[in-house]
This record gives sequence, C-alpha cells and structure tokens, in this order.
Amino acid sequence: MTTAAPDWLDLAYADADGRPQSALATENHQILCAGGSRLRELQLSDGSRVWQVILAEDAASGAGLTAGFERVDNEILAGLRLHRVVQRHGLSYPVQLGQLVGYEAASAQPYALLRPWRGQPASVAIRRMQPAERERFGVSLLKGLSWLAAAGISHRGISPDSVRWDYELQEVQITDFSLATVTGAPRTGIGRQPWAGPEQRPGSAAGYVSDRDDLWGAGQLIYYLHSGELLTGPADLRAQPHLARVIGNLFSEPASRPAAREVLAAINVSDPVPAQSREDPLERGRELFRLAMAGLSQAAMPAGEAGPAGVGAGEAGPPRSRQRRPRRWLPRRPAGRT
Repeated sequence: MTTAAPDWLDLAYADADGRPQSALATENHQILCAGGSRLRELQLSDGSRVWQVILAEDAASGAGLTAGFERVDNEILAGLRLHRVVQRHGLSYPVQLGQLVGYEAASAQPYALLRPWRGQPASVAIRRMQPAERERFGVSLLKGLSWLAAAGISHRGISPDSVRWDYELQEVQITDFSLATVTGAPRTGIGRQPWAGPEQRPGSAAGYVSDRDDLWGAGQLIYYLHSGELLTGPADLRAQPHLARVIGNLFSEPASRPAAREVLAAINVSDPVPAQSREDPLERGRELFRLAMAGLSQAAMPAGEAGPAGVGAGEAGPPRSRQRRPRRWLPRRPAGRT
C-alpha cells in the first residue's frame, strides 16, 4: 500500500524584519473561521509548525471579501508594530502576546504567518485554574496590554476566547489581532458586549481609539476569571472589594480609565515596557489626521504641513476598493518577489 505524496504549498513571504523568505508547507488542518478570514495550521518542510491567517473560501466578493482583507491586514499591522517596539531595545518578545512570523501582503491572496498560540482560551482554562493562577492571570494580562499600548495598538477584541492561559509558563497570551487597529484612528462599532466598552459598540461608538479601550475588556475578563460570572454592575464589585481595588476604575469613560501601566503600578508590579519605548514619533501625524477627519480645512493646519493624502480640502478620499497593494504601514515588497 502506497501513501499519497503531500500537497506542498510554496510560500514566499517577508519575515517580521521585511527580509524575503521561502518555505514548503503542508496543511495539517483548519483551526477556526471568523468574519471573512480563516486560520489553518501548516507544517513546514523542516518540521516546524505555523498558523496561517488567510481569506475564507466563501469571502469571494463584497463585504465578506473586504472583511477578510481587513482581518489579515490587522494581524500584520499589529504583529509588525509589536515586533518593532520590542526589537528597538533588543528585548525578548513578550510571552503575553501572539507573535507574527511573516506575511505576504501584495497579492490577491494575502496572508499572515503566526507562531502557534499557546495554552487554552480563558473560557476553557477557567474550569481548572487555581486561585493563585487567577491572580497571576490578571497581572500577566495587564503586562500584555502595556506592550500593546507601547506599540500604539488597540486589540479591540479582548475576551475569554482571544486571551489564553498557558499552564506551563503561568502566563496569558493575547491572540487574534484580526480586529486590531492603531490608536488615534476613528472608533467604529466593532465590539461585543460585555467585553467591549460602550465606546466600541455598534450604535454608540464615538471618538478616537485609545489604548484605554482594551482596559474595559480586561476588567471584565479579570472579574470573570475570579468569580466565574459576568459583571453586571457596580453592586457586583462592591461585593468583592479586593477586585474593586484593582479593576474598579476600568469601567469609567475611556479618558478617565487608568492605563495598563498605571494599574500595574497601583498593585506594585513593574511595567515591563521601557519608558523610552512609549515615545511615539507618529503622534503628530495622527493629530493632523484627526483634524482633517473632523472637517477642518487645509487652511486651518499649520503652514507648510499638508493633511493626510486624499483628505485635503476639495479632495475625496481614496475609494475603498481592495486592490492588493502594500498598505502604507507595510514595508515595500522585498526585491526579487513577484
């Protein structure tokens, strides 16, 4: 009896540093699908495994295709920003975050390659977590969110499904950046109750994305892990003062919520992010973008500074077509790839 030869996939992609790479891979199995994209496990010819975020087969056109492209793009965006903020100081990649291996962003079939996620979703892990592990979970989650803030990323999907618990390392891992965006972008109604704050929910989304947006979900998740129940209101917290001391301020308006590093400081835990990593050279550009989106004219901007491309006075923004070209935040396609 002969065994059929595997169907090899020929991968040509850029790694997180933008360097061209190639590999042969076979598909082990599909893991999950979500909103126009799907996640599948690949085994490379060297025996290692990666998870690949690709467009779903049924995302052939229209809203499904647009959602699929956005989800793949968001994984790449978050992965690259996190890689760069860590690399800037020669640090090890944080165990609390899912990690980008590589990406292909210029073809009609873009994809992101991820290191396999570790542990179990919090929705599963809660069944056998010990009290000390629940305490460790909250600290580890806040450390991961501090790194996201330093990279200028908001996850926008913190929940028991996207945050996992690794029993071996005793650390969380924040995964699934398919809804992520940069801080300072206009908010959209993308979140789901009870994990998303009111500022992220359909019908009430307003203002601009902040690193504090994810803190609402973090507070909900920490409460859920400790109590096994969903937080329904202030009375629930009053009944558990030890939790209220840590997460009580996370359910206020976004501007009043403490940052993750401030919550860590309040419980005497050191912020894992070097202070200099929080300097953001793009903030001035984001401010100009906010001014333009608020309807201000080019004349209202400082002399010699142009507004964002396609949003100046008298210009319409670019059409929302999904032509496959690298997004502005992506490096140029490596030479030699077609």
